[in-house]
Amino acid sequence: MINRLVLGSQSVDSKIVAFMDLIQSNFNARIEKEYIFSDAELDNLTMPVLFIGGDQDVIRSTQDITVRLENILSDFTAITIPQMGHVLFGLTKQISPYLKKTRR
Repeated sequence: MINRLVLGSQSVDSKIVAFMDLIQSNFNARIEKEYIFSDAELDNLTMPVLFIGGDQDVIRSTQDITVRLENILSDFTAITIPQMGHVLFGLTKQISPYLKKTRR
């Protein structure tokens, strides 16, 4: 059930879902609160930042993260992938151009 939620409505090979189910049934999830960078910490970043999120992410709001980072980072690019959840894969075409671009 959790794996279906984090995948969103994207089409995923049943073998991948079965493998994720196996991992989920044998994995002790982290229960401590994750660290969230403060606005001041993010404001200190000087490098270009690429954020990629699924529009069906049930763990974190891609839209909220994008708005927050747009307001803090000067060199920020966001890509929202339709029909993807929290688990993202097959994004070489979106990531490669970003990694190949040169700063001006």
